[in-house]
Amino acid sequence: MTEHGDRVTAEREGVDCSPRPERVGILEIGSQTTTLALFRTGTGGLRRTEQMRVALPLVRHLSSEGELAPEAVSKIARVVGKLGRYARRRGWRRLKCVATSAVRDAVNALDVVAEVVARSGLILEILDGRAEGEAAGLAVTNTLPVRDGCFFDLGGGSLQLGRLRAGRCHRVESLPLGALRMAVQHLGHHPPGPAELGALEDRVAAALAEHRWVRGARQLVGVGGTIRALAKVDRLANGWPIRHSHGYWLSADAVREGVQRLVALSPKERASLGVPRHRVNSILAGGLIIRAILLAGGFEGVRVCGFGVRYGVAHQLMGVRAPEQAHRGAAEWRLAVTLADQLRGSGRATTDRLLGKPLSGWYQEEALAAAALLGNEDAARAMDRMDVLAGWRRARLSH
Repeated sequence: MTEHGDRVTAEREGVDCSPRPERVGILEIGSQTTTLALFRTGTGGLRRTEQMRVALPLVRHLSSEGELAPEAVSKIARVVGKLGRYARRRGWRRLKCVATSAVRDAVNALDVVAEVVARSGLILEILDGRAEGEAAGLAVTNTLPVRDGCFFDLGGGSLQLGRLRAGRCHRVESLPLGALRMAVQHLGHHPPGPAELGALEDRVAAALAEHRWVRGARQLVGVGGTIRALAKVDRLANGWPIRHSHGYWLSADAVREGVQRLVALSPKERASLGVPRHRVNSILAGGLIIRAILLAGGFEGVRVCGFGVRYGVAHQLMGVRAPEQAHRGAAEWRLAVTLADQLRGSGRATTDRLLGKPLSGWYQEEALAAAALLGNEDAARAMDRMDVLAGWRRARLSH
């Protein structure tokens, strides 16, 4: 969907038809994009029904003194006003507007707040690094079968690292290591030379060395557009039949190989692999950051979470904080992800389990816990995904 020259993408998903649902819209001003996500709540829980995204790389509009250019401030307010009006036309009256790293770090952040209020009537809340990370962690624990481990939320301007224990954020740290920020500061040539790549990797490694608590966690979950883009490239290359990357397992080897490919590719060539156009200039830096996290923590791979800050803020706004209150949509994904793992033969699953043998152990417990929260319609969607994945897996085994 394109409006008045702005590049806007729209994604529609299934709508929860629970009686008398409550609606909430989250507008997030990020470092690379400004996004509107519309959620519907009711007896069935929380579901994202529509999402619209405008490419707006604010990091490129920050001066050396940390000031956002006046034209960028005006563009932010105009886009927020436009998206807010769209949401209201669609029937969403309850809207919350938040900003992350690029606005948070700007010395004229209050100018952005004032301009947004003047243009849209919305009060802009600037999330600090901890609040941003906690919102991402809440999305992870409510949509994936993950209760303990580490997660990262890699945006254009910052990196949030978090530790989960018993389904809650135990620790969150925010680092100025966003994908677009690192690309602007370190990768000035194409293709980047060894010195540029080395300088970026050294900077990230030095920052991560101060957070040794990352090492030793059971698993790693990735949040943000960069990890979704890397997963998309990998799943397209492997013929993965599910369109979404949520729940996708990306091995450390796949990340390393993906980064090696990206180094030599032009932005146009990166787009041909499936990288969104607004990420073609930051995907390499983001991949290097993710590879450094995997190395720092000794992780074998990373689980992709397709939901993030907007999802977490919506949960907080609706008062849904505890993982035990996971909604039907999250339970549907939890079940599908669990079954997908079994079908892929990753984790504790083995190939001989997937062709007709019943679930057992941890998989059985997780699947039953998720299925118990599902209605017939949601369970059917999850099982449809399983059927698609089973066909994909059988085809691969037959070759």
